[in-house]
Amino acid sequence: MLERLIEKRPDGRTTVMLSGFIDETADLEALLGDVEGEIALDLSAVQRINSIGAHRWIITLARLTAHRRVTVEAVPYSVGMQANYVANFFARAEVLSCLAPYACATCETSTNLLIHRDEVSLRAPTRWCKRCKNELVFDELDGYLDFLVRNRS
Repeated sequence: MLERLIEKRPDGRTTVMLSGFIDETADLEALLGDVEGEIALDLSAVQRINSIGAHRWIITLARLTAHRRVTVEAVPYSVGMQANYVANFFARAEVLSCLAPYACATCETSTNLLIHRDEVSLRAPTRWCKRCKNELVFDELDGYLDFLVRNRS
């Protein structure tokens, strides 16, 4: 089940936080169709997306971005993987950040950390373990971040 939480920002933009599953049960038109003006989509709480959900997402984003500014923030790993495999996944939306997998070889822990697109050049940015303070290892191929920098302005 996919749900939304709407918050009006002081600058007039509207943040829509989506949470749950983007799949065959997700009614993206109902969740996003009535939001007016500039939209910031926060996807940090999206747990998974399947192929039917991706298809619906592409159609909805194309409509949403046709005549207004839409930004996308905190793209989770599952959505990022779809974005790397599906052309025009974010339509004309501007992707600002994503959650990326990192691991600590010392603590043997894994975590997803927020990466802003301006931090990415040829490889993932360096991050440090909160527990032991050692450098974390980016736990995915460098190509994972392609969707984040593909349409950088």
